[in-house]
Formats: sequence, C-alpha cells, structure tokens
Amino acid sequence: MEQERKIRENELNTEVAVQAKQREISETKLEGQISLEERRKELVTKEADNSRTLADAQAYATEATLKPLRTMDNKALQILASRAVDPRLMVAMAFQDLAANAAKVGNLNISPDLLETLMQAPANGRAR
Repeated sequence: MEQERKIRENELNTEVAVQAKQREISETKLEGQISLEERRKELVTKEADNSRTLADAQAYATEATLKPLRTMDNKALQILASRAVDPRLMVAMAFQDLAANAAKVGNLNISPDLLETLMQAPANGRAR
C-alpha cells in the first residue's frame, strides 16, 4: 500500500511538473510573440515616418520646381512647353493671338508662300 501511494504521488508530482513546464513554455512563446509584434509595430511606424519624410521631400522638390513657373507669363510657358512641337502649331498660336487682338490690328498681309508652307505635312511624316 505504501508503495502504491508513493508511485501515485510520484506520478502526480511528475504530472504537476509537466504541466508547470508546459505553462512555462506557453508563457515564453507568448512573450516572444508580444516582443515580435512590438518590433513589427516599430517597423511599421518607422516605415510610415520614412514615407512621410519622402513625401515631404518630393512635395518640396515639386514646389521648388513650380515656384518660378507660377510667376511666368502664359506666353513664355507656352513657348517652353512647345519646344518639341511642330513649328506650324507655333504659327497657329501666333494667328490665334492676332485674332484675339484683331481690334488692335490695322492690316495683316499673309503671303501665299506662308500659307502653302503651313498646309504641307511636316517632314517627319506626321499628319497635320
């Protein structure tokens, strides 16, 4: 009887020790997961800060680029934008400007050679 009691007591002690070890392992895993999530949170925060800093730098660069353009005359902007445009378009824009100020223009003579040149397709093959 005494021997059975000792065996049961040992089994019970072993079971308690196993449960304690399992609880310790579970707590260690949980602490590891908590630590990992905290590090992930730090990473996300740093990535967000970096994205914000990059966006601020891009906004500053864009603002610095656009600042001088805001004060430029519309005609000057059109000329800058049309550097790769068909020269006939530039002449058409000039005619448009003349038409807008038609009241100020007394007489306007356009040679047939100019009109013929404007009516021709550009040398690079694009249609008018």
